[in-house]
Amino acid sequence: MKFSIFDFRFSIVGKGVLASFLIVGCAIMLEANTDKINPDSCSKNAPEGTQKSCGGNNTLPLERFGVTIPAASSFALAPASTGTKISVAPKEQKKENKKVLTEWSAIFGGIPEGGTHVIRDTESWKNLWVRMQEGEPPQVDFSKHIAVAVFMGMKPTGGYAVKITKVEKSKSKWTVYVEERHPSKGGMVIEAFTTPYHIKLIDRTDLPVEFKTIR
Repeated sequence: MKFSIFDFRFSIVGKGVLASFLIVGCAIMLEANTDKINPDSCSKNAPEGTQKSCGGNNTLPLERFGVTIPAASSFALAPASTGTKISVAPKEQKKENKKVLTEWSAIFGGIPEGGTHVIRDTESWKNLWVRMQEGEPPQVDFSKHIAVAVFMGMKPTGGYAVKITKVEKSKSKWTVYVEERHPSKGGMVIEAFTTPYHIKLIDRTDLPVEFKTIR
């Protein structure tokens, strides 16, 4: 009698199918026996705070074999809507806190002739930025602020800088303290013309403004 690989595979598949039928049959018999259990005894034995179902449960005992099959009642359609409206709260949008600029500084873009300026209105502010050739001026509310500006003038190399370090207010005037920086001897700097400047907004005032340079 010849025995081929095909017969061997067929015998394995057949045994697998037969085993599956046996498992399903056992599960059905267990389900039938489970339905005869007294529901009252189940509810008494169930731990407090939990719900235990016995007869007519929603799952077949195939779960003992690691498989859970929901009963037909699990697929029942939900009852028709009673007209109750469910409101969904909109997602809270994160507010972007845009940083408001109150000062501007760079080593390029300043006025070549240098000097100090106090700007108290929008027209003067626009004219200043035209002279700087830096494009459209930033928005400033001159009902709340004025601008003080320091321009170091054109310098032959890099290494130069100017900075408004502090602003002090007295009864008669405002004082703007300015610090200038120069390149050190033998230091490495860029070989290009620079025009350092620093512009700063301060509270609106009609008092005179005085500049003091700290070297």
